[in-house]
Amino acid sequence: MSMTRYPEVVVGAYVFNNKDEVLLVRSPKWKNGKMWVVAGGHIEWGETIEEAVVREVKEELGIKVKYEGVLATMEEVFPDYFQDKRHFIYLQCKCKILPGEEIEIDGREIVEAKWWKIEEVLELREEELHPKTREVLEKVREGKFVGEVK
Repeated sequence: MSMTRYPEVVVGAYVFNNKDEVLLVRSPKWKNGKMWVVAGGHIEWGETIEEAVVREVKEELGIKVKYEGVLATMEEVFPDYFQDKRHFIYLQCKCKILPGEEIEIDGREIVEAKWWKIEEVLELREEELHPKTREVLEKVREGKFVGEVK
C-alpha cells in the first residue's frame, strides 16, 4: 500500500530585536549545520500561524516573542540542502523578541543562534545562507513589507 505524501506547511520566525537585528540559527537539518536559517517548524493540527510561530521559537530558542504578521509565503520542493526529501510551504513570519528574554539553545535542534544586522547577513556567501531567508531579508531591507497584514 502506498502512502500519499503532502506538502508540509511550516512557519519561519524572523525575530527582530530593538536594534533591528534579526536572529538566525544553524541546525543540523540544514546543510549539516553549515547554513544560517530562521527558527521554525510545523503548524500543529488546530494551531493558528501565530500560535505555531510563538511555540516554535519558545521550543527552539527559549524566548518569548510577539507575532507581528506574515512577511511572505514561499515554497521549496525537495531542497538539496535539507537532510531529507521534503516539500515545504513556508509562512515567513515577523516577530519581535519581548524585553528581558535570553536565548537558550539545546545544542541538538539548534547548534548556534546569532543576532545579525541585515546588511551583514546579506554579505554571507550563497552556501552559508538559506536562499529563501536571503530573499525575505532583501525585501525587508528594501522596505517591501511595510504595513503587512496580521
